[in-house]
Amino acid sequence: MKIRPIFLIVLFTGFSLLLCTENAKADDITLAKEFYAHNLRSRALEIFIELLNKPQAPAANKAEALYYMGQISFDEGRYSTALNDWQRLIKNHPTSPKATEVDTHGLTPVALLKNLTSTALCRSFLEIRHSA
Repeated sequence: MKIRPIFLIVLFTGFSLLLCTENAKADDITLAKEFYAHNLRSRALEIFIELLNKPQAPAANKAEALYYMGQISFDEGRYSTALNDWQRLIKNHPTSPKATEVDTHGLTPVALLKNLTSTALCRSFLEIRHSA
């Protein structure tokens, strides 16, 4: 059986594209994290949403995307959106490190609401005390 050079070229090109696609997926999550770390949250959020909705994206990247989407929403005071993102993370990727982190730190809806309530009460108390 004789292998034709054109077959080898097609095979090599396909393999190269596959490797580039995998690197692009890793680069997307890295880029989004960099945007997040540098307080460019709206740009990071767009990339995380795109990653989450890419069927070919690795599950680990989707889990990271949900985690950071929740974190961005929480940072911006959109607590119900943050809770929804973190619940999806725990439900869809229960064994991922980020799901474990969210679950371990008590970021379930009840625990989070208790923390928010106590924080709000403390702020109100301090504002009242400071104005007196």
